Order: sequence, then C-alpha cells, then structure tokens
Amino acid sequence: MHGMKLGASLATLVGLACVAAGCHGSHAKDTAATSTAAVSSAGHALVAAVLGSPQGPGFGFFPSRVGAKRCTIPEGGPAGLRISGICSARVSFRAGGLSGQALVVLTETWPWRSFHYAGSPRRAQRHSWSFFVLPSRRVVALGQHGDFPPQYAK
Repeated sequence: MHGMKLGASLATLVGLACVAAGCHGSHAKDTAATSTAAVSSAGHALVAAVLGSPQGPGFGFFPSRVGAKRCTIPEGGPAGLRISGICSARVSFRAGGLSGQALVVLTETWPWRSFHYAGSPRRAQRHSWSFFVLPSRRVVALGQHGDFPPQYAK
C-alpha cells in the first residue's frame, strides 16, 4: 500500500513537472527528461533517508545525493588517519518501476598505497554497503562487501 502511494506520488510529481515544463504529449524527449528529473529527485531523497537513519551516522563523508565526490575516508584505530578517496551513492529501483522499493549502495574507493589489508591485490581498493529503503522510508541494512575498509582498522 505504501509502495502504491509513493508510486502514485512520483507519477503525480512527474505529471505536474511535465505540465509546468509545457509537455503536451508530442514532445516525448521533454517528457523523458522530466521523468529523469523526478527519478533523480526521488533518488536524492532515498540517499538522504539512508544517511539520516540509525544506520547512517558513520557515513557522513558520503555524498548526500546520488553521485560521486572526492572524500576523506576516516581510518580506524588509535592513529585516526584520513585517506583521500572517492565516495559514491547509487540508487536503483526494483524491477517494475518506482514502486517505492529501492536499493541504495554507498561505495568508497581509495588507492592501494594509502591503505590495504595484508594480501590485498595491488589495485584501487573498494568497499560497498547496501541498504533497502522501504516505502515507509525505513532503512534496512542488507550487507557489505569488498576490500577491508580503512574505518574498520583497529
């Protein structure tokens, strides 16, 4: 039911944006651009939901919207070093459109020479965390994978 409300809200948002932009059905390109803007806006809100959730406080150095940016990754342990890297936030919607079921993935990438776990291959290191955002905006941590992240160092 919540998924239907979010889907309907996004459809309404796309429709209103299209009317405001002057779409009249014959301008498919304009409609597609407006739809992309609505999806992008929804994605930004979902990233914000993750970062603002109880699972999100440790991710404050990630972008607050969909995209990538240079970031400073904190290294754990007593030294408290910081590592320059690239942090990204990506959103994908479950097959079937904007039914409110979204996957948010936060990924950090850093140079091997800056930080690596013993035995890590000599290549850029990468670690990702995945979250499912329910239509109610409740965030569920799904798991993580990748190279050993700097902030987990003891």
